[in-house]
Amino acid sequence: MTMQDFINPNISPLKVGDSLEKALRWMEELHCHALPVVTEEGIYKGLIYENTLLELWEDEIEWDLIALEYTETFIYEYQNWLDGVSLLKNDKEMIALLNEDGLFLGAITAKNFMTKLASTYSFQEEGSVLVLSVNQTDYSLSEISRLVETNNAKILHLFTDTIPQEPFRLLVTLKINQVDISRIVATFERFGYDIVAKYHQALVFDDIEQERLGLLFKYLSF
Repeated sequence: MTMQDFINPNISPLKVGDSLEKALRWMEELHCHALPVVTEEGIYKGLIYENTLLELWEDEIEWDLIALEYTETFIYEYQNWLDGVSLLKNDKEMIALLNEDGLFLGAITAKNFMTKLASTYSFQEEGSVLVLSVNQTDYSLSEISRLVETNNAKILHLFTDTIPQEPFRLLVTLKINQVDISRIVATFERFGYDIVAKYHQALVFDDIEQERLGLLFKYLSF
C-alpha cells in the first residue's frame, strides 16, 4: 500500500489566480473547509481555508495578500502511511501528497485516509487490542514482541504515542491476532507493564479501566 492509495480523487487543487467564487463553490460542492493551492506549474503552496476566503470581498483573490496555511505540512509519495497518521492526527482536515520535486499529486483527507486504512486486511483480521503505558527509556519493541510471542500470538500492528501530561512515558497500542488475550495481559502485568486498556471478546471494564479508557480516547483522539 502506497501513499497514492490514500488520495481523495474528488479533491482538486485551486490554482493561484482562481477566483473567490470558484474557490467557495468547490468547497461547497465537496463539503470541505479547505483546499490545496498550487502554482500554474503544479508546485504546492499550502492550504486555503473557507474562513479566510469569507473574509475577502473581491471577486478576484489577491493571492499575494493571502497567508496560506500548512505550507510546510505535506507528505512525499515515498513515505510510509504511518507518517500520514502523524500529520493527520492533530485535527488536520487534509494533507497534500507531493513528489520529490514538490509537485502536487493529490490531497489526502482524514476521513478518506481512515476509511482506506480500515479496509485493509490486517485491520479487519480478527484479534484484540492491548494498550500499554511504559517509560520511554524502558520501551523495547523486541521485548514486547517476545512477551506476545511466548503466548503463541503475533503482533499485527503496533503504534506508539506520547502522553501530554507525562512526556517521559509512551502509550503502546498493540493489535494482536488472538481473540482472548487474558494470558498475554497476565504476562505483561507479571513483567511490570501498566495496562491502560484492553479490547477483546466478552470484555468487561471495571471502574479503573473505564477511567483509563476515557483517558485513552482523549490522548489518541483522531
